Amino acid sequence: MRKKHPDKDIEKAICYAEKYGWRYKSSGDSAHAWGRLLCPLHAREGCSMSVWSTPRSTSTHAKQIIKKVDACQHIQEGGVNKMKKKLRRYSFTLVLKNVSQQTAHLEDSLYESGCDDALINFRDNAVYLDFDRESDSLENAVISAIQSVESSRVGAEVVAVTPEDLVSESDIAKRLNKKRQMVSLWVKGERRKSHPFPHPVMKLADRSPFWRWHEIAQWLYANKLLVKKEDVENAHFLMHLNAALEERDPGITRYRQHLLHKLYASHLPN
Repeated sequence: MRKKHPDKDIEKAICYAEKYGWRYKSSGDSAHAWGRLLCPLHAREGCSMSVWSTPRSTSTHAKQIIKKVDACQHIQEGGVNKMKKKLRRYSFTLVLKNVSQQTAHLEDSLYESGCDDALINFRDNAVYLDFDRESDSLENAVISAIQSVESSRVGAEVVAVTPEDLVSESDIAKRLNKKRQMVSLWVKGERRKSHPFPHPVMKLADRSPFWRWHEIAQWLYANKLLVKKEDVENAHFLMHLNAALEERDPGITRYRQHLLHKLYASHLPN
């Protein structure tokens, strides 16, 4: 992960460049250069620029960076303006740990680290951020948001991303803006009989069991109730990302590896 620029305007300009594929490179032992930014063309003909650590005018330098990015012709075909048209706004929530409502300078720190497109929420002393972030994919939007949060100076760490994978019948209806009775007909097999509805996976003895959303999304796509394959891919991405966030805890990783070893060993011949 690159180092954060000390000036918030220049840091936002750098994030703008990264959104369009520019990448950071160290400037070596320079006393005045923060680093270099290289455009998406991985060749000698590609654009590059040095970014000052303490320029005479930080706001002017930030504008210079954005102007350089906008002028680059190596982003997609035809530059930034064409790529901007392909951006979408993605909504998602990041749940944090190591911070609370009492954390000093929480709002300022998150704002300065690039979370100015998020609403900060508190519940039961937990902190979660509702993002509406522009990007070319949900994966890039979420990953960049996590990097923004975890580069803040308050030591926040992302532990989960929503919308979550486990859903009830009511959750399914709410996500699809359908009546619950319609979802119930799918579950009972009284509608869309050619493709059996996925089985629930948890709380099977309760009145409201849970399904896996990524399996529901695949079923919806097969029944032409979801138009975009991207929606299915996004459901799989969020499911795997939450698992990956858990795996960052070494204790969890070791214990899961221990369990997997025992499961595999049970299949080996004596």
